[in-house]
Amino acid sequence: MMQVSDSLQLPSWGVSLSSSWNVLGPFPIHAREQHFLSPSYPLNLSDEIDFMKSYPSSLLDNGSTSWGKFSADPKTGTLDVSYSDVRWSRIRKIEGWAGLQHHSVLHTVLTVFPPSHLNHDGSPVIPRLHVNLLQGSFFTILPKSCGDHVPKWYSGNIYSMERSPPRMIDLPSIPSLTSPTTYDVFVSGDYEIRLFGDPQVYNNSDTPTLTVTLTIRVEPPRQTIERLSSFDVAPDFIDGWAFGGTIGIFLRNHSPNRRVIDGVTLNQDQEGFDLRLLRHTTIWPSQVRVIPVEILQSRPFREKSLEFTVHMTSPSGDEELLAVSLSVTHLPHWSYDASPAFCIKSTYLYSEFTPTAFLVKPPLELSDTSLLPVVALHGAAVDIFDLSFWRDALPRQARSWTIIPSGRTSWGLDWHGPSAAEVWHCVESFGELLGDKNHPWASWSIPSNTRVVIMGHSNGGQGAWHIAGRFPDRIAGVVAAAGYVKSQAYVPLTQSHAQHFMDPALNAILETSMTPDDNDLFLSNIGGTPILAVHGGDDENVPTWHTRSLFNTLKSLHPTADITLKEDPSQPHWYDVVFDNEVVQSFVQRHTGGPNTKFMDERNIEGALTLTVAVPAESDTLCGLRIEKLSIPGRLGKLRVSKSGDDTITIHPTNVRQFTIAWRGGLPRVVDVEGEVVTRDDGKTFARFSKDDENTWKISYPEDHVADIQPSGRLSLILSSKGTLLFVVPDEDDLSLSHALRLAHDLDVYHKLDVDILTDTEAGGLLDGESLGPSNVVIFDGPKKTSFGRRILGNSKHSPLPSHAYRSGAKSNGSIFLYKHPTHPEAVSLFLRADDEIGMENVLRLFPMRTGVFGPDWMVVSPDVAMFGAAGVTGAGLWADNWEYCGASSWSI
Repeated sequence: MMQVSDSLQLPSWGVSLSSSWNVLGPFPIHAREQHFLSPSYPLNLSDEIDFMKSYPSSLLDNGSTSWGKFSADPKTGTLDVSYSDVRWSRIRKIEGWAGLQHHSVLHTVLTVFPPSHLNHDGSPVIPRLHVNLLQGSFFTILPKSCGDHVPKWYSGNIYSMERSPPRMIDLPSIPSLTSPTTYDVFVSGDYEIRLFGDPQVYNNSDTPTLTVTLTIRVEPPRQTIERLSSFDVAPDFIDGWAFGGTIGIFLRNHSPNRRVIDGVTLNQDQEGFDLRLLRHTTIWPSQVRVIPVEILQSRPFREKSLEFTVHMTSPSGDEELLAVSLSVTHLPHWSYDASPAFCIKSTYLYSEFTPTAFLVKPPLELSDTSLLPVVALHGAAVDIFDLSFWRDALPRQARSWTIIPSGRTSWGLDWHGPSAAEVWHCVESFGELLGDKNHPWASWSIPSNTRVVIMGHSNGGQGAWHIAGRFPDRIAGVVAAAGYVKSQAYVPLTQSHAQHFMDPALNAILETSMTPDDNDLFLSNIGGTPILAVHGGDDENVPTWHTRSLFNTLKSLHPTADITLKEDPSQPHWYDVVFDNEVVQSFVQRHTGGPNTKFMDERNIEGALTLTVAVPAESDTLCGLRIEKLSIPGRLGKLRVSKSGDDTITIHPTNVRQFTIAWRGGLPRVVDVEGEVVTRDDGKTFARFSKDDENTWKISYPEDHVADIQPSGRLSLILSSKGTLLFVVPDEDDLSLSHALRLAHDLDVYHKLDVDILTDTEAGGLLDGESLGPSNVVIFDGPKKTSFGRRILGNSKHSPLPSHAYRSGAKSNGSIFLYKHPTHPEAVSLFLRADDEIGMENVLRLFPMRTGVFGPDWMVVSPDVAMFGAAGVTGAGLWADNWEYCGASSWSI
């Protein structure tokens, strides 16, 4: 048995990153277009770089640009890049913010120094590098004579996200053991308005300034397993009781082999209190994982810290121990006179095994009547745990809890996908916590399966519009402050590089992946929802017209909609009283305890309503109606519903193949669907309407009420996993393993999503044992393919993609596609496929890590994407039901 405090002792290698940078740019692009383009655009890094050469760029006079010199701060590694020779003010007048967005290639050199006294006996231990790139898109490190060396592009921490570990990478070639070795470093620097803001506002200048920070150091001698204590997840304790049932310990593996965490032992003699490891967790070399630990408590715990031991096993079977001391925050039971900023941290398990924290503000009064909670969504770059201004700005409600989710991280997925799912997980887990009769706060419970009043600011205001439009039956009221309509309206895509080369039909298919995020298209769903739309009159970040536009659009759809526009004159983007004022508080109090506390399907349908859906898997019910399947994917599905008499409704579907009605008070007696009249069976509360091959509507009454949702729609659905994401790599394939570790790191940084990496043999064993569960699966089929993937796809080379989507005889093609899960109908698989390393690099950048990146169900990409962006896509489309090819929603060369 070994204590992991025993360090891995490495010789003292050294590195030096030059503060002198060569910079090439600017090149116009639209936001996030760099995920298709080569990060080194317009360079081909397999060629020798000519630093005297000029390159075309429409942003400069005479239409060309060349290399320039910039210097970084040698202490911090921060580099500021701006182009004073571009007439930015002129471009801005014509193109607006879209004209300011641009791409640059940044180049410097890294020198690696060997130890002065290196033992040359045997194989020397070559150190790994710790790399932190803040606000840069991608970076690569290449040997000076790279030849046919394929650049490995690693994502930077473009949002400068908090609680993000440095990336651990291997040097691209073995350095000299006797003299310094120099490597080239390339960075993709991409100026996005959402990241850097309006230069006139933040820098009092017309010239946008790209700011990136790059630091590189040798991995220091350290433990084989490192605890990242600042990442840990733990609940507060109220009068000795844990305000959440789980804690999470973040560990990183610095050893060259896997470690399996297989137990925890509490080191304190505490009657009625214990800890239990929820599952064995495998950590691959360099990987960061969160270890889920359950709190078992029947008596108060008063100690200042939790002292316990983590047990792990090495590949040789040796047991290793890691001592953990976790500080405990003790709080008294809340009271009326507690600070208005008083917050409590709670925890729950996201996707079965990922400990996740959120904050709550208790109500001021204890009431016999449970009122609906308020859910508050923060803006972009707002860390709810470290930045107090957000929680301070949310007034404590008289008789309602305020729930403050993290959104996975301070940026998350713009309150879409897993960030939206977290909202409902927080509400449900908090309801379960309050409902536990063994705890002293049981009398402060909230209604089960409760509706909520949702509010948010900026990105959170957009999130409030988004969630209300997709989950209308769960929403009792909306307070949306300074929210934008959609990303393409916030900063248009007019400066797209690819648009100059792309078939319009391909562009239409790609843009279907953006449709589910277009809040204006789903306003029909909230025509009956009370809404207070708030915006500062002088907002310098999200222009006020966004809220005016949403207000006008909703009023056009529903002239009698219960929406109020509150435009605060002369107020900027953020002001402390955006929510703390009489108008907002009166609205919140009115809708946390009035008639809207009932589900919409329990109320009468007045007049007519329209349910609009883009991706059925991402939308819920409106008045108990739910669209489960579309006739043609990629197009909007609609149900237009009107009441005819006392017990009859008429439904006019558009592009809908299957829908359901669930009414707790009983279904209407007669349902008229496109002229086909169906009379329900007595006593039924749930019915499914399906269109058969002859376009005739059939009705059924499933007793289990289980949804039968079309699981496809866009690549980002892979992130919405009901269990821990599973990555499957070929056995003994270091290249595919490095790809998996690269994406696992990004998922931790951007979304705090945990990843379990399995070998092909391990995944096949789970499949044989029917033990995959509900986890979404990502299959890495690079030059070496997995038998696990073949079992899902069959033996056809390109199955299920059409062969004509590939250029015949071309090299370095790649594909990324969503596909069926081998065992679970609501889960999905994602394939990353290529026949060589170049093709795989292009595919990896298309993994749906961020919003605003095109990603329909499937895409085939050629090497042309490096120079032409999305125009290098040779095939793209969406699946019909049952994962069948849909010609109406596909394009290929």
